[in-house]
Amino acid sequence: MKTYILAAFLILVACSTAAGQGDTRSIAKAPQKSGELKQAKRSDQKSGSSPANGDSENSKRLKVYIVAGQSNMMGQGVVSGIDTPGTLEYCIANGPAKKYAFLTDENNGLAEQKDVWIYFERNGELLTGNLSPRYGQTDKLIGPELGFGEQIQKQEGQQILLIKIAWGGKSLGKDFRPPSADGETGFYYKEILRLTKGALADIQKHFPDYESRHGYEIAGLFWHQGWNDHVNKQFTKEYTRNLAFLIEDLRSDLGAKFPVVVATTGMPTKRDAKRDKNGYKPIERAQLAIADKTKYPQFVGNVMVVDTKAYWKEISRSPVPSGNQHYHWNKSAEIYMDIGFGAAKAFVPLKKAK
Repeated sequence: MKTYILAAFLILVACSTAAGQGDTRSIAKAPQKSGELKQAKRSDQKSGSSPANGDSENSKRLKVYIVAGQSNMMGQGVVSGIDTPGTLEYCIANGPAKKYAFLTDENNGLAEQKDVWIYFERNGELLTGNLSPRYGQTDKLIGPELGFGEQIQKQEGQQILLIKIAWGGKSLGKDFRPPSADGETGFYYKEILRLTKGALADIQKHFPDYESRHGYEIAGLFWHQGWNDHVNKQFTKEYTRNLAFLIEDLRSDLGAKFPVVVATTGMPTKRDAKRDKNGYKPIERAQLAIADKTKYPQFVGNVMVVDTKAYWKEISRSPVPSGNQHYHWNKSAEIYMDIGFGAAKAFVPLKKAK
C-alpha cells in the first residue's frame, strides 16, 4: 500500500511540474492589488484564427491586422491639392517616385490595393473594399492605414485584411478603458470587440474572394491614440498601465497573442514647456514606457513602440498654413503615410520573434 501511495504522489508532482512549464511570456501575473495586470485567459485556439490544419495551411491563412485608435487613426490627411504641400496628390507629384508609386494606376489616377482589403465602420456606415485613399474620416482624407497596408502586405506576401476601428475624441482613460483597469469598462473597448468579431464572422460576405478553407489569423494590432489622455493629467498618469491592460485584455478576449505596435502622440503642442530634456511630453513618455523591459517583461519581443516625433513636418509643408491643426498633424497626408510605413516596419522584428 505504501508503494502505491508513493507512486501516486510522484505522478502528481510530475504532472504539476509539467503544467507549469508552458509558454507564459504573454501572460501577466495575477493581480494582488490595484495597478497589477491580470492573468490573461488561455485559449486552445491558436493565434485567434479560424480552423486550418498543418503548416502549409497556416501559411495560406488570411492575415488580419486591427488598426485602432482615435481621430488620428481615423485619418485627417488631405488627399486633393496637387499644388498644396503635404497633400497626398502633392506627395505623389513631388515626392520620391518609389515611395508613392503604388498609389497611382496606369492612368495616373489614385489606385486601389487589390491585395489589401479593408473593413471600416465610419460614423455608423460600414465601408468595405480594396484599400484606397478614401478610408479616412471622410472620403477626401486618409489615415495611417494607407501606407501601413501597402508595407505590411509586402512583408506578408499575401492577401491582407485591415479591420479599421477608430472614433474622434476618445480616451484610453475612459472610452477605451479595458476591463482589467479600475472602474467601468469603456464603451469603445467593447466596440473594438464587437467590430472585430463581426468582421471576422462576415469575411466571406464582404470579400467573396476569401478562401475560407485556409482560414484567417489575427496577425497584429496597430494602435495610434493618446491626445484625449494627453489633455487629462490623471489619464496621462495612468496611461502606461491602462495600455498594458488594453493589450492583455484584447489578446485574451480575442483569443490571440498577436504582436502590437503603438505609435506615439508625437506632434508638438501648446504644452511644450512640459517636455523633458529629450523633447518628450508626458503622454509620449507614458507610451514609450510600455516597451520598458524591466517593468513589462511580458511584452519583450511582442510589443513595439514607434516614436512619431521624427515624422513632424514644418507648417510650410502642410495643408494647414495656420498650424492650428497640430493635434491632427496639420492634416499632412505625408505624415500619416510615414506613420503607417513606420508602424509596418516595426512589425518586422515582432514577426521574427513569434
